[in-house]
Amino acid sequence: MNRTDLVKKGFWRVEKLNLKNREYAKWVRIFTSDVLRQDLGSRGDVTTQSLFGRKTRPFRSVIRSGGEGLIAGIEEAMWFYGKHGIRARPRKKDGESVKKGEAIIELSGPGKLLMETERTGLKILQRMSGIATATRRLVEKTRKEKVFIAATRKTHWQLLDKKAVCLGGGLAHRLGLSESIMIKDNHLERLKESGHRKDYIEEALKRAWKDKGKSLFIEIEVESRGEALRAAREFRRLQSKPGTFPCVIMLDNMAPRGIKETVRELKAKDLYRYVLLEASGRINDDNIGEYAKTGVDIISIGSITHSPDILDMDQAII
Repeated sequence: MNRTDLVKKGFWRVEKLNLKNREYAKWVRIFTSDVLRQDLGSRGDVTTQSLFGRKTRPFRSVIRSGGEGLIAGIEEAMWFYGKHGIRARPRKKDGESVKKGEAIIELSGPGKLLMETERTGLKILQRMSGIATATRRLVEKTRKEKVFIAATRKTHWQLLDKKAVCLGGGLAHRLGLSESIMIKDNHLERLKESGHRKDYIEEALKRAWKDKGKSLFIEIEVESRGEALRAAREFRRLQSKPGTFPCVIMLDNMAPRGIKETVRELKAKDLYRYVLLEASGRINDDNIGEYAKTGVDIISIGSITHSPDILDMDQAII
């Protein structure tokens, strides 16, 4: 298995991120219900009720884009509107580009329902489309280097955010703690305190390998070239042959120059082919090009899900 296939084996999770998957459908239901419930409170939409009463005649409305970007959230929005008695006709598909002013979804139903659900429906589409747009921008910036862009666990809407990253051409990374083994700094500190001050990396990987079971990958976070080399040596010792199971080293908060030197040394010591490399920490739009040229396989970036710009949209009665 080549490096690209190995990355996809561990990190490509888009097949789980649709409403046919019971776990994903649960997340969509939880988050959309929470947002709408918080919006309506105990009294409902008092503005619509005071102006038009509790029963309103049918209306039609359309959601249009206020800018250019990539659409995401169509599947989730269609489910949400259908659940609340609104007919919805999509004019765009998930993963499709949109220009300012273009129609995204046409809606029809009682005016009261259209107004009550307006903000929640827009939030789904705006947030997911914003994440997909930001991801696609980074994917395009790094395309020549053939490096993958991945999400982190710094999400707000959990699996919905992860799906939006995938629609933008990125990787979901882990969908939850139960999927894969990821050894971070706090785990390593605990091992040091328990008597493994010198061999904490080797001991962590040995324990993880023994208990990997159905894990999709094993990953360890390191902060220096020395730790990366130690992790790679242990991964080589544990594997019968390279390229069969994703063994990942996360180079955390390392500068591009340090990563390049680490990659060079891994290759010189015949360790590179036994591991996948992920760069993470302090990476943004401005410096991602430098990191893409270091030789890593994956760049994970938290900002695409923890603080994305939304894709502007509005809903208007027609």
